[in-house]
Amino acid sequence: MEKNDSFYTIITGNYILNENVTGLKGRIDEVNQLNKEELKEYYKKVLNNGEMSLKGGGGLGMIDIARKTGEKLEYKFFGN
Repeated sequence: MEKNDSFYTIITGNYILNENVTGLKGRIDEVNQLNKEELKEYYKKVLNNGEMSLKGGGGLGMIDIARKTGEKLEYKFFGN
């Protein structure tokens, strides 16, 4: 975590299979294209669609972070 004058930067990471990178990248890019109101509607849609992520959640984490911060999600993938 890093604190600048007007914002914080939080860096986190997770291991994923190489075969899942394309799907995750697409999901992040989709979230980054949405404005505040669209994120709110997308959040409701994912919450109510009954689908679950591979970890058992609704896949709402990235949407929630984007909504609460009002910023685009930055990402990098590192392979072996």
